[in-house]
Parts: sequence; C-alpha cells; structure tokens
Amino acid sequence: YDLVTIAYDVSGGEPRWTRRDPSRQDPRAAGSLLVCPSGERLIVSGWRGEAGQYDYILVAYGLPEGRRLWEAGYRAGSSASGFDLASAHCGERIYLAGNRRARTGGVEPFLSALDTESGEVLWEKGGRIPDGAAVMDTRVVADGTGESVYTVRLIAADGTARRWVVSANVAACGAVRWERYHEFSSVFRLRDFVFAPENRAVYAGGTAVGPRGIPAGSAILVIDGRTGVRLWADIRNGPNRSVNRLSIDRAGRRLLAAGGSENEGGRLGSVTAYRMSTGTVGWVGETAAVRQITDLAAAPGEGYFAAIGPRGSGARQATAVAFDVETGAVRWTASFAGDDAVAGIAIGVAATADGTGIAITSVSAGSRGRTGYLTAMLRDRAADRSREP
Repeated sequence: YDLVTIAYDVSGGEPRWTRRDPSRQDPRAAGSLLVCPSGERLIVSGWRGEAGQYDYILVAYGLPEGRRLWEAGYRAGSSASGFDLASAHCGERIYLAGNRRARTGGVEPFLSALDTESGEVLWEKGGRIPDGAAVMDTRVVADGTGESVYTVRLIAADGTARRWVVSANVAACGAVRWERYHEFSSVFRLRDFVFAPENRAVYAGGTAVGPRGIPAGSAILVIDGRTGVRLWADIRNGPNRSVNRLSIDRAGRRLLAAGGSENEGGRLGSVTAYRMSTGTVGWVGETAAVRQITDLAAAPGEGYFAAIGPRGSGARQATAVAFDVETGAVRWTASFAGDDAVAGIAIGVAATADGTGIAITSVSAGSRGRTGYLTAMLRDRAADRSREP
C-alpha cells in the first residue's frame, strides 16, 4: 500500500491536491495528520514494513501547495503498535512516542522531539518497563508553550494490562519531570489524551473491551501537569460503556467525553460533560441514532458536533449529531449514505477554519469496494453541502 494525502478546499469541498508516497515494496499504513501552528506544514505519520520489521515514518508537506519537504524513518523493531504523534506542540518541534527494539533485547518505550523544518531528531529518551512486559497503547500531547510534553502508556505485565503510566518531560531536552502509575481493576485500552491550558492538567480516557469486542466500561484519569498529583478519576462499568474521544469546550469549563452507553431501549451514543477541576457531571447527552460516538469537534457558538459510526442494522450510514454544549440536548441528526446506501463508518469530524461548518470523513464499503468521502455540513442546519469521493 501507498500513503495518499488529499487536501480539500474548505468552502466547496473540491480536491486541491493529492500526494502519493509510494511504498517501494514495503507496505505502508497511515497514522495521523498534524498541521503545524503556523499553518505552513502538514506532517503525515504512519508506519511501514512487514515480516516483523517495522519503521515509523513521517512525511512533511508545505502548505498550501503540498510540496514534499522531507521524509524521516525511525526503526520500531518487531512491532509498530503503541505509536502516536503529538497533536499539539510548540511550533518548532513535533513529538513522536512509540516502541522500539531495546539494545538488550525486547521492546522499550521511547519519546523523540523532531525539528519541524527538517525532520531531524533533536533529542530522544528511552524508558524502562518490567521484564517480560509490553507497551500496548501510547498517547502523547504537548502543552503548547514549549515547556512540557506528556505521554500515557498502557503497560501489559504478568498476563494482564491494567497499568497506565503517565509521564511529563521537559520539552527542550526530554528530561523527566515526573512519572505516575495508576492500576485499574480491569483492562482499559487507551483512546485519547488531551492537555487543558486552563488548569494545566492532562486528561486520559480509555475503554474496557468485553466479549466479542463490545465495550464494557470507561475510564477517565486526570493529573495535574505541573506536579503529577492525581486530581480525579471516573470509572464506569456496564454494557456498551466507553470513552472514545475527549475534548475541552471552547469556554474552557467542561471536559467532554464521547463514547457509548446503554439503557432498556438498547445501545446509545453518548457525550458526558464533566467539570474540569472536580469531575462532577454536568450533563449527559444521549442519542439512539448510533451505538457509539467515535469523534467530537467544537463548532462556533453553542453547538458541539459529533461524528459517529454506523447504526449497525439495515443500510448502515455515517451519522452526525449536534449536541447543545450547555445542556447536552440533541439539536439535529444527519446521516449520509455511500455507495449502494451502505456507508459504513465515520472516520472523523473537524470544524472548518472559517467557523462556518464541519467536515466529516467516512468510508463506504459497498459492492463497488471501499470509497472514502468528505462531507461538508453547515453549522445551523444539517444541510449536505458537498460530498466528494
């Protein structure tokens, strides 16, 4: 497979440019997209390799024209799991966290800072895990000021994976500020990790997966980014209970956790609003239109927009729901069918830069094969402005 990056016009949805990064006989898979704060560069992350030998790869493109600037590869060893690229960072650096083959054998976690201009590694720090342990999930986020970068990892040891390890590093050199462990009674896979500048805390969210892959619990852990002191945690068990995405509202007052829940009527997509400092629940917004909410993006004004996966019965559709940020009430719901009315899965949602709407990416899996779609929607009504395959 090749890595393919497509840029779309915000106002009309027309593709502006497409860049293909050929595999050169080593299969590649995409990870994430990261736009630098200056808006001058787009960083595409992913991994490549096969037969137990993998590398992480980063490709930088200049914006807005999409000129290829540099590619950098980093040896991952026998596994490319537990890999993440910082989604918020100081403009001169980006941060890569993952696993690598240790000199003494086995796998060890690492954190690297890279120069945005060239992809050169500025510093790299390895970590230690117990003998026989493995890192299953990794998330990394920076504080945006250039002071600290934070990681959270799910560590599997002694036949189970119940420990989250949260660390703070000095952004300029990688020195460890603090490291904290949190043990759970169940296995919670990491789903999201965010930093809140309002109170300088880090928020980690995860989901317990039950039989047949059905979610069975949610966990949120909040730690003071300056001291490493745990502020609060919220653990909830139950059918379809999950946390898939965390977000801070535009006013900086609420932590929004998007995922799933269940009542006597069946599975629901849900968003829970927490008071950031104490974890007190302000409201819970639920919708029967979907079984899980997979992504969340703020829209201008009062609304919060959620992109969600298929309903799971009949003609599956990618669905968007707008929640009122003050009350959690559903303002509107809109679904989008793909080829042969079988649109499968909402990949993500983002607010447009001009504040006029949101864009949803989804994948259709009809009889014609898999097709990706970008759909733009107006903010004040669930109007389908464009749909570009």
